[in-house]
Amino acid sequence: MHKYILLFIIALFSLACGNKGNDSSSTDKLIAQLGNQDTYPAAVKALRDMGPDAVPALIKGLKNPDAKIREESARTLAFIGPDAKDAVPALIETLKDVEPLVRSDAAWALGEIGASAYVAIPALIAALDDEEDTVRDFAIEALAAFGPAASDALPKLKDIAENDANTLIRESAQEAVDAIEAPAESTGEFEEGNPEPMD
Repeated sequence: MHKYILLFIIALFSLACGNKGNDSSSTDKLIAQLGNQDTYPAAVKALRDMGPDAVPALIKGLKNPDAKIREESARTLAFIGPDAKDAVPALIETLKDVEPLVRSDAAWALGEIGASAYVAIPALIAALDDEEDTVRDFAIEALAAFGPAASDALPKLKDIAENDANTLIRESAQEAVDAIEAPAESTGEFEEGNPEPMD
C-alpha cells in the first residue's frame, strides 16, 4: 500500500515540475497530501525539492482549514529556507494561528529563512509571550538566528533568561542573548537596519 502511495507522490512531483509556471493543480494536490498521515512525509520531500516553485502553494497551505496542512506547509517552508522569502508575510500572520504546532513551525520557518525575514522580528518578540512553551522556544531560536539585528528583543529575552519558570526556556533565552550581543563581525550576522549578511 505504501509503495503505491509513494509512486503517487512521485507522479505528482513529476507533474508539478513539468508544469512550472503553467499549472498549479499538481502542486495543489501535493499540498492536499500534507493532511494525510500516510502521504505527508513524501509530499513534504517533494515540495521541499521543488524549492521556491512550491512557495506560492505553501503560502496557500498556511491558510488551509486543515491544521495538519497548515503545520506541514510551515515546516516545508522551513526546509526550503532562504528561498522561501516570499512567504514571510504569511508566516508572520501564521504566528497567530489557533494551533500551537502551527505557530511553532511558523516561528521556525522565519528563523530558517534568515535575513529576508528581518521584518518578522517584532512579531517574534510578541510570540515570546505565547502561552505555549514550544512556541516561545521556537521564537527564541528564531530571534537568536538574527543575531545583533534582533537587539530589540534583548530586554524581553534577558527577563526570560532570569525569571522564566521553565529551565529549558531560560537556557534557550540566555543562548539567544549571547548570540544577539555577539559582535556582528565575529558572528557573520547582518546588522540592524541592514537585512543583508555581513561579508
